[in-house]
Amino acid sequence: QVAFTIRKSGANNRLSMELLADSAVNIPALLGVLYGEAKGRYEDQQGIEGDGTTEPLGLRTTGPAGNGGAIGDTTDLWTLAAPTAAEVINAYFELDAQWRGNASWFMTSSLMSRIVQIGAAAAGIHFIEMLDGGPGLSLMGKLVFFYDGTGWDDAATIAANEEVGAFGDFRQYYFVDRLGMSVARDDSVYFATDQVAFKSRVRYDSLYAIANAFLILKGAGS
Repeated sequence: QVAFTIRKSGANNRLSMELLADSAVNIPALLGVLYGEAKGRYEDQQGIEGDGTTEPLGLRTTGPAGNGGAIGDTTDLWTLAAPTAAEVINAYFELDAQWRGNASWFMTSSLMSRIVQIGAAAAGIHFIEMLDGGPGLSLMGKLVFFYDGTGWDDAATIAANEEVGAFGDFRQYYFVDRLGMSVARDDSVYFATDQVAFKSRVRYDSLYAIANAFLILKGAGS
């Protein structure tokens, strides 16, 4: 069984009465959009590097025994100078066959930029020839999703032991939301300063259910 702990996060903002009165834009509606985007980005980050205590348990964090333990690294660690075609291929086949059918790659744009340059100036395997539709949209026939600034190491240069992405079946990572996001307005709490308070709140948790449905892409130790 997988245990979920419902957590709470949100944001508080103050807006001047003049801004609300004079703006041609529906400010409360705009705040709702901004809150929703911030919520998605925060949940993306926590799904990767959340500590599992005050935050959801992320892929990079050691997991409890109840959900199969921590997610493993690829045993064929990526060279620090630059990723090679062989390392990408090995990472693909290291994931157990039952998870590869629905697997996806998750990494930063900077890492994918380095991957598509494999073999660009040399004979052999050229990944630029294996793309489908546009640079970085697919790799080994599997979709690539970019999480820039939301949990993975940047990989502009791969450092020792750097975790630069993951490959796995994200149907095995669950998000649990409680009634979605709420947005509240209070015109009285900052009445003396002629301001209006807005608060967003969301209750949720996220957790991977099967650890071996994922592999972490990691740089070599030295």
